[in-house]
Amino acid sequence: MATIRSNSGTLVRTGFQFSGWNTRADGTGTSYAATGAATLAIGTMDVVLYSKWVPTYTVSYSANLTGFSGSPPTDATKYVAGQTAKVLGNEGVLSFSGFYFLKWNTQQDGSGTNYVFGSSLVVGANNLTLYAQWAQLPAAAVSSTSGLAMVYVPGGTFYNGTANMTVSSFRMGRTDVTQAQVSSVGDSWGVNHPGANYPQELITWYQAVAYCNQLSIHDGLTPVYSLAGATNPSSWGTAGSAWDVMAVNTSANGYRLPTEAEYMWAAMGGNNDSVPGTFTNGVDVHGYTKAFAGSNGSNAQANYAGGYNVMANVAGLLPNEVGLYDMSGNIAKWVWDWSASYPSTDQTNYMGPASGTSRVVKSEPLTGYTLNTRSLDAPNSTYPPSQGGSGLPGYGFRIARSYP
Repeated sequence: MATIRSNSGTLVRTGFQFSGWNTRADGTGTSYAATGAATLAIGTMDVVLYSKWVPTYTVSYSANLTGFSGSPPTDATKYVAGQTAKVLGNEGVLSFSGFYFLKWNTQQDGSGTNYVFGSSLVVGANNLTLYAQWAQLPAAAVSSTSGLAMVYVPGGTFYNGTANMTVSSFRMGRTDVTQAQVSSVGDSWGVNHPGANYPQELITWYQAVAYCNQLSIHDGLTPVYSLAGATNPSSWGTAGSAWDVMAVNTSANGYRLPTEAEYMWAAMGGNNDSVPGTFTNGVDVHGYTKAFAGSNGSNAQANYAGGYNVMANVAGLLPNEVGLYDMSGNIAKWVWDWSASYPSTDQTNYMGPASGTSRVVKSEPLTGYTLNTRSLDAPNSTYPPSQGGSGLPGYGFRIARSYP
């Protein structure tokens, strides 16, 4: 009795995968698995076992245009026909000026089969190329009053540690709101740091909401928030608990605070999240565990976040995958939501509970001028909406707009 050897000599044949042994060169004899455990009975003649090979195929990715930055993902696996491959995401952060990356398709012109990030495909008996499909970015939106550019963030779905959260496309301020941008609407809430390009701090949640409406009015947009039917903050009276019943016009085109779900989605890079393998069937399932916005598990944190020992000018470090600066650093950011446990069921455009005692803050406040830069886990911190304006440093905000 002889034991069938495995491929201990590491036989290699380009374009093929070793699959065992056979008693005939054409593979029509008896096959034996190369596991090192199979045996055969020796007769009265010498036995020659011939290597068996099956062809392998590749799945490659194309940017489908010239002049792009970043790189298409690379799948080094050699597949046999019928094997399942996981479709990669935008790990190489492909980008093209004026466009955003949508999905993959089996045809250059998009007429083939579409595949979302993290979906599965069955490899056929040919090499396969998946082509990036692009959509034109909406026209730039810049506040005519403050000059703040609003970045378009395509919608999508992510897991937040409890359930899947889907957000529609929206716009978010490229940076935190600065001291100069607050002054542009006539407000002066205290300046703790030199330079108009520093983020505005010493801000309560109430002041952040009021600023959103003030900027909307200055820019000729429909304000999002109202109190007792009034949209002009000058009519709201003294900020306090009476403001907690603020009404929200979800159809308005004015400025507002982002929801926590929007903030998390934007911070993790949206559909451009560069962490390899983070998408499963189009859902970003690992983005909320990133150490900081812009992280892909290997790049240097100081290039994106955590490089601030004290407050600094906005946009001093690199932007994340969707072009947003300081999503995990420089200052804490108020968002819209009241604090509460997340729902256990999947949600779309979740805005948090209808009432509460504390509002959510992302990116953490300054503690002794050292930042905890986490902005993607859920939640970061919660504070009464009146906190931040009485000499407590580190509380600022970003603004958002619904799209279109």
